[in-house]
Formats: sequence, C-alpha cells, structure tokens
Amino acid sequence: MRAKNILLLLFFFGFGMTLNSQRPKIIENIEKNCNVKIKENKAVENIIKQYLEQDKSERFGYRVQVFSSNKQRLAKDKSAEIEAKIRLKYPNIGIYRMFVSPFWKVRVGNFGSREVAQDFMEELVRNFPDLRKGTYVVRETRLKNKNNALR
Repeated sequence: MRAKNILLLLFFFGFGMTLNSQRPKIIENIEKNCNVKIKENKAVENIIKQYLEQDKSERFGYRVQVFSSNKQRLAKDKSAEIEAKIRLKYPNIGIYRMFVSPFWKVRVGNFGSREVAQDFMEELVRNFPDLRKGTYVVRETRLKNKNNALR
C-alpha cells in the first residue's frame, strides 16, 4: 500500500514537472504571435477622463485659520458663531468648520499662494479684530478648485 502511494506521488510529481516545463514555451508563443486589442465602451472612456480632470482640479494651497479650540461644547458653539459671522461678510469665499479630534477649527479661503492668504488674513483681522489672536495661515494638502476658485 505504501509503495502504491509513493508511486502515485512520483507520477503526479513527474506529470507536474512536465506541465511546468511546457508553460514558459506556451507563454513565449503567446507573447510572440498574438496581438491583443482592447475595445472599451465610450462611457468607460468618459468616466476615466472625468476622473483624471477631477484629480487635476485638486492641488496644494493655503487657508486662513481663524479659530481652533479643544474645549468641546464651548468650541463647537463658538466655531459655528465665527463661521456665521465670516459668512455674512464673505459669502463667496469658502469657509470650513471642522472637527479634528479633539479640536474644532474654522478655516477660510482657497488660496494658491501664501502671500495672497496672508493679505486676506490681514483683511480679516481688520474686519474682525477679536479674531486677531488665533488667526494665521495654514498650508492645506489638497484644495478643490471648483466653486471657490483659487486666487
């Protein structure tokens, strides 16, 4: 019984080796003699173009951070108040109120350069002197260039 098992094992092992030695020849033959044409639907092509264009619309930039606090309940309400106040004065500029644990933050604008963000920060401080203490320019890793175009 044991001899049969050993013979069977040797047979399958030898058969497997034969297939493995033929496989590279088959692959070589396919690579040399075959042409592959990919036909894709126009809808797939359009989706790929949209994705690539969307990726181009995102880039590095700057925002003005006007508020940051980790005092949970107080910070949430204060950030909403600051956001509303700035939105009244600057309705066409992006205002971003976010919670990045444990901080509530309010950031304003989508600026292409630090200098433009700095100029806007000075204007903000002139219009809202009470925000002077916590206002500074921050670099954002990605800004979307859609409704709120980069300046």
